[in-house]
Amino acid sequence: MVQEVSTFGRAAQARPKARFGKQASAAGRSGPHEDVDEDEDSMGADQGNAHLLPKVMVPFRTRPGETPRKVKIQRQQRLFAAQDVAQLVAKEGMPDAPRPSVLALDAFDNTEFESRLPAGWVPRTAGVAPTPARVAVQQPDGAWAWQQCEVVGYDDASGADTYLVRMVGADGGAAGECESVPRVRLHFGAEDPFVFARRFTDAHASRARAESLLRYNLYVDSMPLDDLPPLTSEQINRMLGFALNSKRLRDKLMDTSQLISEVNMEYARTMNKVIFDETLKRGSSGCPAPLVALPEVFPADARRPAPSHGTVQLPSYDFPQTFSEFSFRSLNTKGEVIGALGKVKAECTKVSKMSLFATNHTKSLRLDEFEQGQVQDVGKGWYNLHESNMETYEFSKLRRFLALVRFHMEDTMRSLVGASLARYTAYVSAACASAVTIHSTSHVELEGSTGLRAPLLVTELQISKDASGFTYATPLDAVVPKFGALFDLAVQKLQGLPQLEPAVMESLFWAVVPMLNAVHPLEEFVQEMRASLVSTLGNALGPVAEYLQRYEQYAPLLKLNPEAYVAELEAKGEDLTLSEVCSEIRKHSAELATLTDALPVHGVSVGLVYVQTAKTRDMLLQRKAKLVSLLKLLVARVPRKMMSALDVKFKEIERQLRAKTTSLEDVDEQRKYIEALPQKLGEIYTELELAKPWYDALEGMRHLLPDDEARDKANGDAWPAKLQRLAERQLDHLADDEKAYKEEMQSEQESYNGTIGDLSLLVSTFQQHTDLTKMDAVVVDVTGLMERLKKADSDAALYNGREALLGLPLTDYSAVKKTIDAFEPFALFWNTASTWKKNVAAWMDGSWEKLDGEAVERDVNNAFKVLYKQGKVFSTRGLDKCSENCEAIRTEVEDFKKFVPLVQALRNPGMRDRHWDGLSTELGLDVHPDSSFTLAKAEEQGLLSHLETITRVSDVAGKEFSIEQALDKMQGEWAAAEMGVLEYRETGTYVIKVEEQITQMLDDHIVMTQSMTFSPYKKSMTFSPEQPFEERILKWEAQLNLVSEILDQWIAVQRNWMYLEPIFSSDDIMQQLPLEGKRFATVDRMWRKATETAKRAPALLTVCSSQKLLDQFIEANKLLESVQKGLSDYLETKRLAFARFFFLSNDELLQILSQSKNPLAVQPHLRKCFEAIESLDFADDLEISAMNSKEKEKVPFDKPMYPQGNVEVWLGEVESRMRSALRQQIVDSIADYKATPRPEWVRRWPAMVVLAVSVIFWSQECESAIEAGEMPAYAKTCSKDLLDLTDLVRGEISNQDRTTLGALITVDVHARDVVDGLAAAGGKLRVSDFEWVSQLRYYWRDDVFVDMVQASISYGYEYLGNSPRLVITPLTDRCYMTLMSAMHLNLGGAPAGPAGTGKTETTKDLAKALAKQCVVFNCSDGLDYMAMGKFLKGG
Repeated sequence: MVQEVSTFGRAAQARPKARFGKQASAAGRSGPHEDVDEDEDSMGADQGNAHLLPKVMVPFRTRPGETPRKVKIQRQQRLFAAQDVAQLVAKEGMPDAPRPSVLALDAFDNTEFESRLPAGWVPRTAGVAPTPARVAVQQPDGAWAWQQCEVVGYDDASGADTYLVRMVGADGGAAGECESVPRVRLHFGAEDPFVFARRFTDAHASRARAESLLRYNLYVDSMPLDDLPPLTSEQINRMLGFALNSKRLRDKLMDTSQLISEVNMEYARTMNKVIFDETLKRGSSGCPAPLVALPEVFPADARRPAPSHGTVQLPSYDFPQTFSEFSFRSLNTKGEVIGALGKVKAECTKVSKMSLFATNHTKSLRLDEFEQGQVQDVGKGWYNLHESNMETYEFSKLRRFLALVRFHMEDTMRSLVGASLARYTAYVSAACASAVTIHSTSHVELEGSTGLRAPLLVTELQISKDASGFTYATPLDAVVPKFGALFDLAVQKLQGLPQLEPAVMESLFWAVVPMLNAVHPLEEFVQEMRASLVSTLGNALGPVAEYLQRYEQYAPLLKLNPEAYVAELEAKGEDLTLSEVCSEIRKHSAELATLTDALPVHGVSVGLVYVQTAKTRDMLLQRKAKLVSLLKLLVARVPRKMMSALDVKFKEIERQLRAKTTSLEDVDEQRKYIEALPQKLGEIYTELELAKPWYDALEGMRHLLPDDEARDKANGDAWPAKLQRLAERQLDHLADDEKAYKEEMQSEQESYNGTIGDLSLLVSTFQQHTDLTKMDAVVVDVTGLMERLKKADSDAALYNGREALLGLPLTDYSAVKKTIDAFEPFALFWNTASTWKKNVAAWMDGSWEKLDGEAVERDVNNAFKVLYKQGKVFSTRGLDKCSENCEAIRTEVEDFKKFVPLVQALRNPGMRDRHWDGLSTELGLDVHPDSSFTLAKAEEQGLLSHLETITRVSDVAGKEFSIEQALDKMQGEWAAAEMGVLEYRETGTYVIKVEEQITQMLDDHIVMTQSMTFSPYKKSMTFSPEQPFEERILKWEAQLNLVSEILDQWIAVQRNWMYLEPIFSSDDIMQQLPLEGKRFATVDRMWRKATETAKRAPALLTVCSSQKLLDQFIEANKLLESVQKGLSDYLETKRLAFARFFFLSNDELLQILSQSKNPLAVQPHLRKCFEAIESLDFADDLEISAMNSKEKEKVPFDKPMYPQGNVEVWLGEVESRMRSALRQQIVDSIADYKATPRPEWVRRWPAMVVLAVSVIFWSQECESAIEAGEMPAYAKTCSKDLLDLTDLVRGEISNQDRTTLGALITVDVHARDVVDGLAAAGGKLRVSDFEWVSQLRYYWRDDVFVDMVQASISYGYEYLGNSPRLVITPLTDRCYMTLMSAMHLNLGGAPAGPAGTGKTETTKDLAKALAKQCVVFNCSDGLDYMAMGKFLKGG
């Protein structure tokens, strides 16, 4: 909270560089200021190491009793070695992290601090040790780190003051390559560290001043010149007269236009500079400045003192004697002394009026914002006076003068500290309410607070990281230490300010620089104020902690998962009842309403702290509202599922009924289906009835079914009758089909009987085939005969089935079955034997690479089983030869079984070279099968005897192979995965698109990879020491996780960037939101770079492979979140300033604000804010004099206005002018109504004025007629007025007048009907009768009031333009009556009825009658309770 104290005189900001050898002497330290030649300094015992020794002001030959030179040097070495350059730099006022700069630091190096030539630091002599030093290396956060190095050379060719250094590692050895470093960043070991610290700090200060001057001139040069008047003709002529003051110049007829243009340009820039300086001056003095506050004080030259003139009359006295005495005693004998004392007192006065703290705020601040706004540095440059040399200083007036100055300065400092601390303590105390009572989360009562000033601090209520409760964004335990630290810092900043004398008397020797006496932190009054501050803050933070506790009641809602909650209900299935769901909806809807009232909309002031609750409130309400919405969707989803299932059943029935028959079986099946149809439909109808209560509940909730669901419901009701009619038609078709199929079957049976005998004969002769050498020929015969037998068997079953369907006796076809049973053993034997012979030949001698272990095992087992079974059959039948053949083949199969495990093990696809090598080593054989290897060779090698070892190795290889295959498959799929990079509008950049398929694949692969990490086979289990998969799996898992995180962050950044990019493309928005604009520009640069990289190489694994990219996106999301928050806060302030902005979306409001500097550009958006204002009449000087409707009706303002200030300010003024103008029009038209015939009067005034005033007089005249009992006569008057308007319409009038008369006739017709009704009622009427007071009546009671029954509402004066009016019916009157009564009671109204009956139009017409703005919003999914809240707040 410490602000910068101004310097003594502006000269301190532009002081010249210190002369060589002056400054350090004041500190009493030997440094680089002794004028000793390099040759002299090198004369010593160790001249080769002179560059390693500090310089001392001691003769080489010392006198007895004096300290020897070597001792002096050693003392200096110890002193220099004990110093920390970083601490010395910090003591000189150097910030820890200087502001980054684009200017090179060495350009501002003051070489007058230098004490040696480059050769003195780095001798170019062979055998000389390198010079040790420390080099300043800037860290990423801007801070300087000092690292050890050794200097090995310097650049004397280019003239640059740079040295060649090499870094020194922790072990003292060289680390890294040599690099060139400027002198200002290099501190030699033999160099005075105190002087170097000043040199380093001075370079930073000079650079900062240069940057400040550059910015100052940039601001001035950037100011517009168009609004400044140029030089007048008189001034130009006078300049030309002075310039062309000779006849020769005048005769040349020189073209001075370009010179005059330059003069005008320089004149305009000078005026801009004057304006800028004056604005800065007003801003710094506390006056409001019409500019954005600048965070710096620009350097400026010292103001010239005003000349002294004038005389004073004095009585006569002995002037020489008096003057001599005065001159001896007084300091004021010279004008310079008097001027200096005046300036000293002026500066002290100025400083005493300052404050070390900023004790004013316009809005609540976060704790870090509060600290940043307070903590600044106190300038140490109170003086920079010119040099002065006096030999007799101890007895001089100058010493007394400087002592007087020191007393002034010390007194001012104490006053400044005391006043600042008191003001700071009072400021914090004033921000703390005397008593805070927390009634609830939405009701906090403050005592001792006016409420006119925003709370000092602001914090945001957040959800804790573990989502178990609530917390504050700023920890409460950090507040008191932070305020106390600022308090202490203010006191400490004024410690150590040097006195003026050493700087003035530079030629004198100062052993220690004397310091100004400042307030000590332990002084009693300081401690008392600090204790008071801490106590006040502690008391103020208690209610803030208590307020946080009030939110613990909502902690269970944080753990609520709406989807899981509804899913749990839905999981009950058929057990879930409608009453249970409706009960849940009522319960949570009530809780939502309670929660809405209990939580503050924006935040609440708890004394010292303003707690922002908007985000937490929105989250809680959204979660509860989502639960209610999901429950309602559940109610809709249950019957929808029922109807979908029933629709499938109905359609399946329809498909069955419409199916065409192709045989007698189809006919029979179709008939059976139709017979069972009534029962099936009855079951379905029962299910249909179950859905009706759910639909009734939805109707009770006012839940409108989508068109497709409504259509499904209607179709479900119509299905049963439709299917019954279809079944009746289908029965007729089935009778015709049955007759045709019967005739066809009888013809086919006659030819079938002959086929059976032929097949039986062929089977009986097949036992003669016993020669295995003719196997191929026999197999062919077997195949053909078997096909014929199967065909005969299927035909027999078909015929018997059809006979049963027709009710005919079944024909006996058992002979076919017997023939098949007799032939089956022969078929199985010959087919199996043939197949076995072929397989054995292929397995033993065929290519090794074609063997499949699983197929070999399967074929061997099948052959063995078949041959064993058929051998038994042949023995039973007495076919010995066939049985022997079967046993011979089975024996071959049995002998081959031993090869099956060997084939399976050796043909394992997971076998790799490491497995073959290990197997060969263990067996002592060369087992490396290639394409020429066969099973026969394996038998020759004796591998069958090592089957157990081979099987074990094969099993391990198989497990490893499955992992390898999975990894290869995943990486292969990702090799082709690319990110879609699409051009985005005309921004010159791109957006990304990630397919859903890729996202799903990413999730699946992450899960798969994680499961691999737990596999014991990720490490090689064989003899090889290599670990082929573990590292690969871990790398792949890390890569997939990185891709997932980057895509998540990237999509989040893209969503926010696409929303904000068109907003911050506007220069006006960038100027109004400079901080947010700067943050968005940072993100935009990063975004463009990232998408450009993705466009060049869209492969996902390539783009999303950088941890740096992930960090960038995470930081970008944080920045965009802060940008959106700032934008929302900014728009909220605009809406609060002009309530009609609440009816505009953010995009529409931003369109207006983006063109706020040009009032004419805001005109197209006026219709969004006002009911009927299409445009405003602007004069050349932007004076606004009238408003125009879209019908081209013009209404002048009663007083013109200018669009001054922000757009929301002058739009508010337009609203005020609109109302006052319409009121004045009504006042004038009332007076004109009595003096002008009505047909002429209606054409003189704006349409809404005509309608309002006409009804005012109608109401007045009606009541007069009622009181006088002359209603029939007044009815005739109304009819006559109506006929006059009719005649007027029939004539030639403008479209504007025709629209006005149309609306007036509509109102007058209703007025005539009312009067006719009252006249026809007869009897004695009174103005208090319901028949009259139930009408919409207008009265002028110093203002326009609209009455109906007991409701009385003031006229709104909202300009409505020239628009038609709705025909008024009895139903319209009843709606008016209800809505008027509701508004009179400050309630709302909701006309109900079928669609299209005029509810909305009636409401809009009532708004026209009351001259109120009517905003119509159509309901949609996006119109939630929060949006409605904004509408109502805007109203």
